[in-house]
Amino acid sequence: VRAAAPALAVNGTPMIAFSSDRAVAGPGIYLNSFLPQDVVRRTLLYAAGQGARSVVAIVPEGAAGDIAEAEARRTMLETGGQVTAVARYRYDNESVYEAVRGVTEDIRTADAVFIPDGGNSPATIVSSITESGIEMSGKKVLGTGQWTSANLADPVLAGAVFADTDH
Repeated sequence: VRAAAPALAVNGTPMIAFSSDRAVAGPGIYLNSFLPQDVVRRTLLYAAGQGARSVVAIVPEGAAGDIAEAEARRTMLETGGQVTAVARYRYDNESVYEAVRGVTEDIRTADAVFIPDGGNSPATIVSSITESGIEMSGKKVLGTGQWTSANLADPVLAGAVFADTDH
């Protein structure tokens, strides 16, 4: 979208773009896509409504993790809660284990763990948490629409909740 916008702007041609980056929208550039901030917000507003006041976020490195973290912080602050710790990981098991180890004490005292990534990440992260000796009963495990690519039948995700886009 960023590359095409200047070429279209020369003639005043509007663009309908498919991007999850809100920052690329502007005069004559319209987004026809979901914005991850909205899904993060819906998940955390639900959790806050269920009593979650302290959340540990475990997010992937990169732009998607940056967006999820920023919106999680905004939403929790708005609800009177807070993101008490953030851990980042790359897409390998050792990185996930390191990320979890870095926030184990924060998870022990948190009301919820927020995992805005899909695929194998949610189950791997929750398994890493429980293997670290942390009791997850009573804690909310939260995700986003990225979880539609996860194995939701995995027992470690039982009771977890996530929001997706409106259809």
